[in-house]
Amino acid sequence: MKKFIELVISKRVVVNVLFIIFLIAGIESFMTSPIQNMPPVDIGKVFIYTSYYGASPEDVEKLVTSKIEDAIDGLENVEYTQSSSMRNISVVEVKFIDDTNYEELYDDMRLRILNIKNNLPAEADEPSFLYVDTEVFLPVIAVNVAGNDVSNKTLEMLAEELKTDLRKIPDVQNVVKQGDFVEEFHVALSPEKLREH
Repeated sequence: MKKFIELVISKRVVVNVLFIIFLIAGIESFMTSPIQNMPPVDIGKVFIYTSYYGASPEDVEKLVTSKIEDAIDGLENVEYTQSSSMRNISVVEVKFIDDTNYEELYDDMRLRILNIKNNLPAEADEPSFLYVDTEVFLPVIAVNVAGNDVSNKTLEMLAEELKTDLRKIPDVQNVVKQGDFVEEFHVALSPEKLREH
């Protein structure tokens, strides 16, 4: 160690030049390295959306959602699946077990679902996949529009105006409106009355 110190002292010019080179290289790497406050974190979650326009929630469940769930059934390293069948759309959420190879699992799951797309109704769109990491959802602000003595139609119009205004704000990437009121009419026909006419 003593010889090393003597060498450094005797070669001060070389040591100073090396120090300056390392200092410049450090500053350069600091300035060019990407810095993120909230880097994307892979959470191993996928949403599968399938549109089936004109279909009731029951038809969506029977003809789309259940078939997608059957295709996923038996896939290894799945922590849970949740599904929702609504008018016109099927949503299936798949959460993989933490610290597994998410990319490989996602590819396997996607292949299984695309292999059954011919078993889905012809009117249904091809399933689309949203692979979730924190970059998709952060930062998020939820705004609720509600009122006691206001009609659902008025609330829907206010929400649509708010959505338009929020999209005009700089750096707002996306605005999603959920919970639209869907008005339905059910007509019950009497077979006896129909026969009379």
